[in-house]
Amino acid sequence: MDQEEVIFAARLNEREELEDFINEYGLDAVLNARDERSNSILHMLSANNHYELLKAVIKFEDDAFIEKYSSLLENTLLHQNESKSTALHWASTNGNKEVAIFLCDLSKKLKGEVEHKLTFSTNQSGQSAASEAERGGHDDLVVELLARMDALDNGTQKQENEKEESQGDAHGEDTEDVVLKVAEIDSRCSSLRLIHPWIYTLRSACDNCHKNKRRCDGFLPCSNCDFSGKQCSYSDNNGHAIPPPKSRSEKEHESHLKLKTEYNLFTSDSHGENSRALLNDPILKKELVILFLDHMYPFNLMFHKPSLLYALEKDRLSPMLLNSIFGLSARLSPHPKFQQIEAWRTGVDFAAIARRILLVPNELGSCALDEPKLEVIQTAVLLAAHDFGVGFFNRAYTYLGMAISQLKTLGLNHDDFVLPAPEDTREKWIGREERRRTAWCVIMLDSIAAAINGRAKPFEEHDLKVFLPADDVAFELAVGNTSNREFINSTPSNDQSTTEFGYLIRIVNIFSNVMGYIYFHEKERMANSSDRSTMSSKTNTESPYSSQACKHALAQWSQSLPHHLELSSINLNLAVMSMQAGANSSGWCYALMHAFAECSVFYLHSTAESNTTEEAVRSSADRQNQSVGNMRAIIDALTITGRKSPLLIYFVYVISKWQLHVQGALDASIADIWDDEIADLWHIDKSILTGGNPPPVLEEVASEDSDNIEEQPAPANTMDTIANILENATNTTVNLNTSVNPLDLDLLPSRDTFLSPSFPDIFVPPINGIANASPTPNTPPVRMATLRSSSDLANFAVGCDADIGGKSEAILDYIPQSSGAADEHGHGKFRGVLNPFVPESWKKTLEDGQTAKSGYAGFRTKTRTTLFGTACWDLSLHPYLAMRVRNNFKGDSKSGFFINIQTEGAVRTDLFQHRLHIFGNDWQTLVVPLSSFVLTNAGETSDQQLPMLREKIRTVGLSLLAKPDGDKLGRVENTQENFDLDIEWIEGWNDAENGHKNDNQIDEKAGNL
Repeated sequence: MDQEEVIFAARLNEREELEDFINEYGLDAVLNARDERSNSILHMLSANNHYELLKAVIKFEDDAFIEKYSSLLENTLLHQNESKSTALHWASTNGNKEVAIFLCDLSKKLKGEVEHKLTFSTNQSGQSAASEAERGGHDDLVVELLARMDALDNGTQKQENEKEESQGDAHGEDTEDVVLKVAEIDSRCSSLRLIHPWIYTLRSACDNCHKNKRRCDGFLPCSNCDFSGKQCSYSDNNGHAIPPPKSRSEKEHESHLKLKTEYNLFTSDSHGENSRALLNDPILKKELVILFLDHMYPFNLMFHKPSLLYALEKDRLSPMLLNSIFGLSARLSPHPKFQQIEAWRTGVDFAAIARRILLVPNELGSCALDEPKLEVIQTAVLLAAHDFGVGFFNRAYTYLGMAISQLKTLGLNHDDFVLPAPEDTREKWIGREERRRTAWCVIMLDSIAAAINGRAKPFEEHDLKVFLPADDVAFELAVGNTSNREFINSTPSNDQSTTEFGYLIRIVNIFSNVMGYIYFHEKERMANSSDRSTMSSKTNTESPYSSQACKHALAQWSQSLPHHLELSSINLNLAVMSMQAGANSSGWCYALMHAFAECSVFYLHSTAESNTTEEAVRSSADRQNQSVGNMRAIIDALTITGRKSPLLIYFVYVISKWQLHVQGALDASIADIWDDEIADLWHIDKSILTGGNPPPVLEEVASEDSDNIEEQPAPANTMDTIANILENATNTTVNLNTSVNPLDLDLLPSRDTFLSPSFPDIFVPPINGIANASPTPNTPPVRMATLRSSSDLANFAVGCDADIGGKSEAILDYIPQSSGAADEHGHGKFRGVLNPFVPESWKKTLEDGQTAKSGYAGFRTKTRTTLFGTACWDLSLHPYLAMRVRNNFKGDSKSGFFINIQTEGAVRTDLFQHRLHIFGNDWQTLVVPLSSFVLTNAGETSDQQLPMLREKIRTVGLSLLAKPDGDKLGRVENTQENFDLDIEWIEGWNDAENGHKNDNQIDEKAGNL
């Protein structure tokens, strides 16, 4: 029996499949099934509120059933998963009151102390089910669980408290635990109101201080938690959330909150009530975090997106980290409050708050920097990124130095010196990968800063014993491994295990070495020209900063790229499409890694010997011209969506300086990027190019400069020689070498000529050619589902509302080929009766104003579980879904067909749906764009529409819903209708007009689906 499939069936409320497992393998095997995190089917049923299925599996009213399986039920009820949570914990966390009461009643019906053990059981956080319900704000469930705990606690707790009181009297004020009688929980700490007095054992220290054995001041939050950015909470010995032992006076409370409120919203009245109201706006907080995750590359790559959003939802992010995130993302927000001031100013005050929390000592004299933690490193690097962007370079280097120091203290630079254990849990794997990604972001940013500023790097390759980052999808789903991971200095493998992020890290390291060669060795060569030959020989053989070493590393990096990561128009266009769709970060990393590669080539060709011939100088000028053209093409292809990162400022700077040097003026579109993007978002305008004076734009001065070419003085250096050659160049197309020979160290790796026009036209934006390129190569269809033989039926799951008490019927049959039939093979037939009958039991469970609905049927492909996980279809190169169907129902059907697609993700109840109208009763090949699908959850359209993860499609199928009656509320309860649909296959297509030439032409109405 596949235990994962059993757990997944329980999670998706698939009653028929679960009953099949019970009938085939027995109830013992099903209840003892566990997934990779040791969750049982009770965990899944409880968390997802599948109350009806829970009652069907466990027959509570059948005493014989309870007696027969008492031992099994006891073990299942008390079973704890990896986080030590029982099924009752999961029901309480999600506020599923009916399920929680059912589990408690079931434990009460079993013999022994099952009920007491279940109700008072605590997870690894020390929280009982009642505590989890209280943290989730489910007050009615909290009252229910506390009442049961009170009934179970028959004096034992009181005796323990009296004993602790006597011990407290003996030890005086030195004891850590004190006894408090609480008649009512303060509304500021909990919304729960208790009728009877309760006796709690309360620690004078908060949970964090108690765990770390620190002296705690007893406030909420305490000073230690406040300045370290931790969430402060108090609980008794049973894990119940309780008030703090001390409370601040109103004046102290206002003084304590001043740090959190005085700078948070950057409007003219940011110190007033509007600022305070918006600070507590959860919608605004989530908007700013999502903007950061979507646009602030590469700093967003440090975080596990689902974990960060979950921590935000539960209010577990430290103010220090949260404000540093806001400091980068607030400039992108369309919120009305942010529109009243300049975009770059919106992040300044957020950064100031994060800076104060990070550096200002508390009343005990300690600050956040005193305790090295991952969030301290992340905060420091985000503050450095903010200060780099707004031009505070010295302060940015300071915070970057803090991040490097903390990184060394935590040992993140050699985190994988010892191979991690393969049996790490999911949480540990995510945590370790976050450490790696944070380390690489810090190291990468510091390498760029060192390259630009002309200083040494803090780490060399041999100092970095940490794996390169895992794939984005593997990181988000926590499905990676360490068996084939590489280090930065590993020989590139051919199994394509290195990600775009990994290649970006390697090329940034090479770029830093190139700039080290420019700054250090060239200056020394110029100062000691008499010792040139001796020094050159030494640096070529010993230093990674030598010209030959840089060329060799660059050639090796270029040769290691797989075909889909080489620089070409098609690959660049696909990368930009992936980035704009928000699928993952690979598209942005692809663009930036090639920008750094071209920049490295550009600077290597800028250093020519004094006795270099004019032909060699022309060759270097041509190659520099090509590099600038490719950087320009990449910058244009990213569009404003991909240019929001402060790192892109550097490449625009390089392109602009080259334009000014060669032609004396900026191209108009580059000037627009400075004015409309960089100056607006980051407070850096193009006057930085010319020492404070605005540079001219090409259209304004081109003719005037061209008339004075002959009057210009003779070139004084190599760069002037290059400029002279380019200005007097003819329109002859440059023949660029497109082959790379890594053994010829004098030949730099040439880039793809698709992105490199001839140098007289270099400043004409080449993005037009890229934009018109074919978005995807011509690839064959991806067959996702087929019904051409009877054996294909085993690959589908069928269901309808009859599974939970309705009266609809649904059958999926195979119809063999008949003589004279239009189809060459047999086909599937999805038929049955759609009945909108609503059982009375459903109506009783509804709240006032809600209407019960019924009448649905559907089928889908089964989950394809393999030895290496769940198999998914990759439709990243196939933007269309096609199917061959025929509707045999002749009447005026009120029903509507839907196409359903389920993708791999954290929320398995999410479905992407599209309405499917089928006209006539002939065979039709219908084509639907995947971009037009709508995200739904539990039958309702999701408020936040996310793009489909097309490279991870898990299942596909069709469903049918009864339409509401036009003259009445709800569904028609006395009308049923038949349905009969033939289907042959479902495929992913690369083009709306490609596919099966033998099929009928695409229906003209397919485009209007």
